[in-house]
Amino acid sequence: YKPNLEKMDQLFVDPNNPDIRSSVPGYNDDEFRFWGSLENKFPFSQLGSKTAIIKDIKVPLALQGKGWGSEVVKAWEKSMGENGVSYFAATNIKDEVSLNFWLSLGYQIPEDNSGKKIPYAVVKAK
Repeated sequence: YKPNLEKMDQLFVDPNNPDIRSSVPGYNDDEFRFWGSLENKFPFSQLGSKTAIIKDIKVPLALQGKGWGSEVVKAWEKSMGENGVSYFAATNIKDEVSLNFWLSLGYQIPEDNSGKKIPYAVVKAK
């Protein structure tokens, strides 16, 4: 297996909205996806301003379980932290595998999502 690296480095930034997304369309199992943003207001009270949010991350199936996703998240957190961000969130948690991934990286389920089997979001303070 060899991922299509040409598509993986095509990112765009919207100057009106601080989003970073991979330009790979669709949801193929062999393609990398990333969508992150920096938001001033996030609906969970324990988070302060300037929250870096990962809205979607997908590592190709053949590369899952090898640390690629963790490295992307750690690089995102480091970059955002170096720019004054202290709060992080991941949204659109789809299943228990995704939830366990985020929990293993130190993210926590917010109190207002604690009664749900799969929360909408997980959060972390630097």
